[in-house]
Amino acid sequence: MSQKNEAKTCAQCRHFRRHYVCQGGRRFVPLDRGHCAAPRLRDKDADTPACGRFSAASGRSEVKKGENGDG
Repeated sequence: MSQKNEAKTCAQCRHFRRHYVCQGGRRFVPLDRGHCAAPRLRDKDADTPACGRFSAASGRSEVKKGENGDG
């Protein structure tokens, strides 16, 4: 059963950009902090309750610009 009243957090939002720290010079470790990129940058914790700008992260696709095969 899926819970429809699940609390939404910043970590589940498409606008949330997680911060990382380099450990040992070769490995990046995710932090529980990040920032919101909609419409301006604001520091956030991953477990902060979502705001009115929340947009689900699923279905997000990344397309490289200029990748059209024209040579």
